[in-house]
Amino acid sequence: MPFSDPQRDDYRELAAVYDDWQYLYPQPFALSLRPRLVSVLDEFSTPRESYADLGCGTGLLAAWWKQRYPEWHVFGVDRSPAMIERALQTATRSAQKQALMQWGLTTRGLRASSFDEMMAAAEQMQAGGPAPSPPTTSLADSRGSATDITADQPQDQAPSKSGVDFRVQGLDAIDLPEPIGLATCVFDGINHILRVPDLVAAFRSIRSSLAEGGLFVFDLVHEAVFAEAFDGAVVRKGPGLVVTADSIHFTRGDHLFGKTTFAVFREENGAWRRYDAEISERCWRRKEIVEALESAGLSLLRQDDIDPAKEPEFQLPRTFWICRRPLEGSHR
Repeated sequence: MPFSDPQRDDYRELAAVYDDWQYLYPQPFALSLRPRLVSVLDEFSTPRESYADLGCGTGLLAAWWKQRYPEWHVFGVDRSPAMIERALQTATRSAQKQALMQWGLTTRGLRASSFDEMMAAAEQMQAGGPAPSPPTTSLADSRGSATDITADQPQDQAPSKSGVDFRVQGLDAIDLPEPIGLATCVFDGINHILRVPDLVAAFRSIRSSLAEGGLFVFDLVHEAVFAEAFDGAVVRKGPGLVVTADSIHFTRGDHLFGKTTFAVFREENGAWRRYDAEISERCWRRKEIVEALESAGLSLLRQDDIDPAKEPEFQLPRTFWICRRPLEGSHR
């Protein structure tokens, strides 16, 4: 039995402050991988211009991909409804900011006390009318919750102004409307899987979602430093934000696991609010990953080591895996 309930949304609270936490680093982890992902496209061909970020979190990488490759069909998949809701909000806000920049409008001259009010004022000014009085409800209030937004959509699917198709789906049950040319699963996404059968099920589901010849790229915490990564407490501080992360590692049988307990304090409207989360991960050995990939019918093209001494944007050593779904009838 897994020690973490696979049906539980571990990110239910952390989703609200996830991006704030990530921006305490020089850049969010997923965005640190951008040069490597671009190099994958330069080195290996993809059969289709379609991309899926699996375990997409708040959607930063998927949104960036859509901006860089606007002709691609882009999907963001995560089993956490809270993270997908945040991804939709982040994508909408990002699209609005881009619209303001395209219009050449800024906060200067707009009498509005919030971003939502500024957007309403900008839209009316752009249409040729005077700036409206501040609205009594925010844009988010007028649109309702994420549940309201998706009321007429399939339960696992939600629209996005960024052009990214976000969906609530687990790695073992990926169901997308078209075969994917490139799929990624980054920032410990595979480490979050705790059992071998679940790992194989995830890899098989990912293989099924790929077009023939499609690529699958993921990263893992390097097994040599996993215990060190899950050992001790860390505190990070930023304006109006304090993040504490208390980590431990332990073994079950001959398998190594890690668990981090987060307590995030954010200043909101003059008061401090606390958000809690507990995240469990497994140290996957190279042999276990290779066997699971082979069982799922995925070919390993290459595995690289990421060394923070040479790439300081990464916090600890990692392994970077590049795989492919073989063409039917080809030798893997």
